[in-house]
Parts: sequence; C-alpha cells; structure tokens
Amino acid sequence: MLLAFIHAFYSGGVPWDMAAFTMLGVLWGGRLGPFLAQWISPRATKKVFAVIALLDGLVITLQAGYVMFFK
Repeated sequence: MLLAFIHAFYSGGVPWDMAAFTMLGVLWGGRLGPFLAQWISPRATKKVFAVIALLDGLVITLQAGYVMFFK
C-alpha cells in the first residue's frame, strides 16, 4: 500500500494494467508456495531461489551495461 501511495503521489497514478498481474502473482504464489513446501526439500528450495536471484542480477547488470555503453 505504501509503495502504491508513493507511486501515485510522484507519478500521478498507479498503472493498474501492471498491478493486476502483480496481484494475480501474489495470490497464486501465496496459495502455491505452502503446497510446494510440503513436497520440495528446503535445500532444493534454497538452490532454486539462488539460481533465480543470480539470473535476475545478471539480467539487471546486462541491462544497465547496455544503457550505459550503447545508448
């Protein structure tokens, strides 16, 4: 709620077309997460999360490099 308020205050509104997908992801993740936690070991969960975090960091680094050096 705080982030939506800050975005609305500074940018003039909340982009509801993007917020709808975020809300759906939160609902699905909130329902699916506990179910999967029963079937997947904590060690495997940590490994999957680490791989996703590393890939996300790599994508952000590549995008920043592209903006800095090629634009």
